[in-house]
Amino acid sequence: MRRFDVQGIDLQATQRRAFSYIADPNHLPQWTRAFASVANGRAMMRTPNGEIEIDLVVQSSEEQGQ
Repeated sequence: MRRFDVQGIDLQATQRRAFSYIADPNHLPQWTRAFASVANGRAMMRTPNGEIEIDLVVQSSEEQGQ
């Protein structure tokens, strides 16, 4: 069973703007199918067995590119 699918796209945005969007956890449901919703440090994740609520902490650093 395949557990993930990595894909790439070209963005028509500055690196700073793209990083800001991707690093914001509230945007996760817009660009990954694994998240049904995100709010207030919690996320609803989609799994093969249904959805499950989890705690979510996102740490990002534009300077380090992560």
